[in-house]
Amino acid sequence: MNASDDDLAKKAESEKLAMQREHEVDSLVRATGRSRVQVLNAMKVRGPSRDAVLRALGK
Repeated sequence: MNASDDDLAKKAESEKLAMQREHEVDSLVRATGRSRVQVLNAMKVRGPSRDAVLRALGK
C-alpha cells in the first residue's frame, strides 16, 4: 500500500463516520421533535451517547 492508497482509505473511513453521525443526528431529531441545532448542542454537551442525548432533550 502506498501513501495515496492510505490517504484514500483514511478519507473513506472519515466519510463513513461523518455519514453515520449525520444519520444519528437525523434520527435523534425525529425521535425528540427538537431542532437539529438543539440535538447537536446536546451531543456536544453530553457526548455521543444516544441515551444521554435523549435524557438531555427530555425524551
